[in-house]
Amino acid sequence: MPGPEIVARLVPMRALRIVARPDVLDDILWPADVSALRIAADDVMLIGDIAGDSELGRSVTQTISAGDPYAIVCDETGFSGAWVAMADFAPLAQAHIHWSLPEVQGSQTVVAQGLMAGVAVKLLVGKYRVLMLTPTVSAHELAGRLA
Repeated sequence: MPGPEIVARLVPMRALRIVARPDVLDDILWPADVSALRIAADDVMLIGDIAGDSELGRSVTQTISAGDPYAIVCDETGFSGAWVAMADFAPLAQAHIHWSLPEVQGSQTVVAQGLMAGVAVKLLVGKYRVLMLTPTVSAHELAGRLA
């Protein structure tokens, strides 16, 4: 699939952003129906049908707050993304990413971040698919550069 078609599928993502003590985040078993991007030791973004005021969001907030009463849990609305099959993503990565993608073992997913065609991206790399995220304000620029 050509780059522009992939980027045309970039849509604003529903996410919950959590900043908390690393040990609290280490001990959490994230819900199966969300994708967790551990951006830093104290920062995770949950992608999926989740919002702070949803039942799942309130449950996550309660669990995090029990371990870290000073944690910040809020809706994240600044990213657009799309799930892309690895077969479609690999040629784009080869042409537009000048850093090594992480190795993926089995069913695990790995977070990577850097520039793609000179635009900041965050990737959740799996064996068969990649979640490609970029700041929503950059989605149009990324589309143009991948064309």
